[in-house]
Amino acid sequence: MQDMLLDLQQELHKTVVFITHDLDEALRIGDNIAILRDGVIVQKATTPGIILKPADGYVADFTKDINRARVLKVGAVMDEAIMDGGQR
Repeated sequence: MQDMLLDLQQELHKTVVFITHDLDEALRIGDNIAILRDGVIVQKATTPGIILKPADGYVADFTKDINRARVLKVGAVMDEAIMDGGQR
């Protein structure tokens, strides 16, 4: 079903709001993810933002068991200065 949703979104070029309790699913199909606690948005970010820079202890605890190798791309952890050919 996730693949079908991704294919449909790519084909129609429409914004899709998808609500799930499955963090793995959200990280796989979401461009932007909002994590809520007691009905309040705690953090809204991209997958790398949620995983690499949790807003607080709640988000850090919520994402601690995520297999980062499955959800992060190499560019998310690369140094931008090095990617641009600069040195630090």
